[in-house]
Amino acid sequence: MSLPEILIVDDDVNFGGLLEEFLGKQGFHVSAVSGGEDAVEQLSKRKFDIALLDLMMPGMDGYEVMDFIKDQELETNVIVMTGHASTQSAVTSLRKGVYDFLDKPFDLETLSSVIKGAIGKKRSRDKKKKAKEELVKAYNDMEAEIRDQTAELMRKHNQLDLEIENRNRIEAAFRDSESKYKSLTDNLNVGVYRNTAGAEGRFIEANPAIVEMFGYDSRDEFIRLNVSDLYEDPSQRLKFSEGLAKRGFAKNIELHLKRKDGTRFIGAVSAVAVKDAHDEVKYYDGIIEDITERKLADETLIRNEHWYRTLTQIGLSLSAEKDTKKLLERIVIEARTLTNADAGTLYLLDKDNQDLTFEIVQNDSMQIKIGGTSGVDAELPNVPLFINGEPNHANVSSAVALTGETINVKDLYGSEGERFPGPREYDAISGYHTKSMLVMPLKNHENEIIGVLQLLNAKHRKSGEPISFSEEYVDLVAALASQAAVALTNAQLIENLNNLFYAFIRSIATAIDEKSPYTGGHINRVVKLSMMLADKINEDKTGAFRDTQFTKEELEELRMAAWMHDVGKVTTPENIVNKASKLETIFDRVNLVETRFALIASEIVNAHLETKLKLLQKDQVDLRKLKAADKALSEDLKILLHDLEFIKACNSADHPMTEERLSHLRDIGKKEYTFQNIKHPYLTEDEIKNLSIRYGNLTDEERKVVENHATMTLKILTQLSFPMKLEKVPAFAGGHHEKLDGSGYPLGLAEKELPLQTRILAIVDIFEALTARDRPYREPMKLSEVIKIIRFMKENHKIDPDLFDLLVGSGAYFEYAMKEMDPKQIDMPKPK
Repeated sequence: MSLPEILIVDDDVNFGGLLEEFLGKQGFHVSAVSGGEDAVEQLSKRKFDIALLDLMMPGMDGYEVMDFIKDQELETNVIVMTGHASTQSAVTSLRKGVYDFLDKPFDLETLSSVIKGAIGKKRSRDKKKKAKEELVKAYNDMEAEIRDQTAELMRKHNQLDLEIENRNRIEAAFRDSESKYKSLTDNLNVGVYRNTAGAEGRFIEANPAIVEMFGYDSRDEFIRLNVSDLYEDPSQRLKFSEGLAKRGFAKNIELHLKRKDGTRFIGAVSAVAVKDAHDEVKYYDGIIEDITERKLADETLIRNEHWYRTLTQIGLSLSAEKDTKKLLERIVIEARTLTNADAGTLYLLDKDNQDLTFEIVQNDSMQIKIGGTSGVDAELPNVPLFINGEPNHANVSSAVALTGETINVKDLYGSEGERFPGPREYDAISGYHTKSMLVMPLKNHENEIIGVLQLLNAKHRKSGEPISFSEEYVDLVAALASQAAVALTNAQLIENLNNLFYAFIRSIATAIDEKSPYTGGHINRVVKLSMMLADKINEDKTGAFRDTQFTKEELEELRMAAWMHDVGKVTTPENIVNKASKLETIFDRVNLVETRFALIASEIVNAHLETKLKLLQKDQVDLRKLKAADKALSEDLKILLHDLEFIKACNSADHPMTEERLSHLRDIGKKEYTFQNIKHPYLTEDEIKNLSIRYGNLTDEERKVVENHATMTLKILTQLSFPMKLEKVPAFAGGHHEKLDGSGYPLGLAEKELPLQTRILAIVDIFEALTARDRPYREPMKLSEVIKIIRFMKENHKIDPDLFDLLVGSGAYFEYAMKEMDPKQIDMPKPK
């Protein structure tokens, strides 16, 4: 159970601090504010169980805070504590729904008891509310279940009526068709028959078409046959009959049959088993069609369609593959599969060196796989296109690259292979025996040769023996080579464009980093840590991210968002980015203040000298007054120096500006000095405004300018046409300052609206900023301090708690610290 949350609202800071300390020791989670406006702000952000509320406060008083709690329907019990108690104030407070009313001063134990009672009452109220909600939900679920069951019963009822109607219609149609059966069968151009059951079977009925189909002279001659006499293999009759008896019907069963003259043909048979009252098969009724010619045509069509589909699928797969190495490997695999080739090689043309480079080498017989995804680099010597200035036609691959013509060698060791000694020499060295070769060029869209595809030893589909490549294979591989060349050209173009794009992005990020000497390397470090954390998510098998796995494309999208997350800083003025102190603009204006105070000191000294001169000009010098004047000068200069040192301390962001420090600063600002008969303030209004910054060194206006970089990042990136795989980069990058509780910027998105990638960038950006050793407004932080701050943000629902746990639990924070932080900052041991 979480600690009860208590909010103390009292303009007496000391009293509020006393209560905060006491209640903290009592086991409560306490927050204290000094005014009604601050109380409303806290109540808007967090849920509090108890509000200890003073009535009389400057600005918004306690009654107005009560009204806010009531209007917002906050589940916060109010306990009034006032030193100005009256019957009227008590009645008014109770009418506004307060839990209790305490007069100051009161006993702290009494306060503790009242608070515990209020918490107990609130928890009891919460339990009742929850029970009521559960009861309402159960009732609604039951009502929904009844509606669903009623609807299902109605559906089944309607379905049953429809089935009965269909069955009646079918039975009527069957009776009508039976009467027409006889007249129809005699006029059909397909064979119709009825025969008895049994191992051989006898015909009972046969139409003229079936008699003609089997080549018999008359119906009488045909029906004297045993059915099995018509089968090419009589045993097939028994198998068909048994299957028909078991299933009750057969549809378009292809059977190998024979005619009277012994010629064979293929018949498509559909039949039904007719049974008697005892469920015994009486006979079979069926139809038969001669499909021999159609079957041959279908086989040709199927084979052509198969090649077409295969080439289409290959083309699609090649065009979809963007990894050049995988694409080259796939080209060889698909070509070998099409032709059933034992080996294949793919070369790419090197125009500069005028040779062919080995990219992919595959040989099943020799169990060789080189290049592609094999992990083995192709380190074979290149094939030169020219030797001693003469074209190299000794190698088939170089000959094809030079001529642009396909070469199909039927037998390398026959007469046609004599003009290619290169492959024979390779066989002598490797021990391989090349029978046939199919080598063709890869040409791009401009008809330029970019590579060569070489296939060796087509294998017989059944025996596996090496055979030559048929002309059919030549056409298929030519089509494949054309597709492959286009896909390869596209892949190379895309790869070159991607390289250019990423180089451009990195150059922009570097330029943004280098805008300030204090943020150099920030983006690069955010990229490194983001990808490190993404890798930890992919490695998580048992934790909160066990069901999360980033794809290669998603990782690339995250990397791009990390590179671009601060692109909006291109619009942020450098003097704000580099602001190291509160008074700094283009330069640190504390120097002006120092000069001004030197002037003030000189004016004080001049005034003192004038006073002393007047005393000395008198007839009788009063030594006591001279001594007093010197003492006054010393005191005035001491106060002036103290004020200057205080202003210089306020100029630093190392310490927050408390009310006491702010009051002292305002007092100094009210002081005046006279120069050239004109009075001037010690500090200008703008100087006081900047020195009064409570935390950090930026004014509200400057902070908005800095925060505007996130808006500009989103605005700039949404105008870029990112490809589909990177379409979420603007949203990821633009949201890196959003918080889970909706308090971030620029859009104020809440938890459900923030994707995981945005949450990664948010926590990484914070971690990098806190661990950076080069921020102008603070000393480098210790690692333990950084973890403490980020843990506090986790507990306050600012950052993703699971990502924080992974960052710390996986040790990623320490890996990053060792690489990027100053060793002096690392004050934590290496995690086990």
